Amino acid sequence: MTITRDKLKKKIEELTCNSLKNRITLFSTWYHKGGSQQRGRASIVLDGIEIYEAIQSENEVFKALALINRRFGKRKLKDIKIEELKYESNKILFQARCEAEGIKIM
Repeated sequence: MTITRDKLKKKIEELTCNSLKNRITLFSTWYHKGGSQQRGRASIVLDGIEIYEAIQSENEVFKALALINRRFGKRKLKDIKIEELKYESNKILFQARCEAEGIKIM
């Protein structure tokens, strides 16, 4: 059984941490013509500013979603060093989450 895009979006939004819930919006588009059905575009909007866009970049999308997931706790956030994050978009999400949770970034 496959899950629809709308149900997946709703589930991800339900799992967004409370401290960022009102600041995050998710968008996705999938292209079915011109090749693979895996082609698509996803973006995360923080405070009205689009900070992440990916085409066929599952790993970075998952990292970004993990940073805003409520199950990704404060202890795990404290273990992350910002310089370990490869993409600027993930650094922005990490900073926003830490700020919202009252965690100082080392």
